[in-house]
Amino acid sequence: MAGRRAKRCAWCGREPLKKIEIALSKKLLDFDPPLLLCLSCLGEETKCDEEELKYLAERFKEEGCGLFK
Repeated sequence: MAGRRAKRCAWCGREPLKKIEIALSKKLLDFDPPLLLCLSCLGEETKCDEEELKYLAERFKEEGCGLFK
C-alpha cells in the first residue's frame, strides 16, 4: 500500500483509525467531507460511550449498511 496515508482522528490526532471508527464517523456525523474521529472523540461528540458505539456498529452491519462490511 505504498502512497496511502493512515487516517487520523481530526480532534486528537490518534492514528491509524480502525475501519469501525471511519464507518461510524461517516454514518453518525453529517460532514462533507467526513470528519473522522476515533471512538473516544466520537463518543464525546455523540454523547455515547464506546460500548454503545460498538453496539451501533454491529446493528448497522446486521442491517446491511455498506459502510460496515
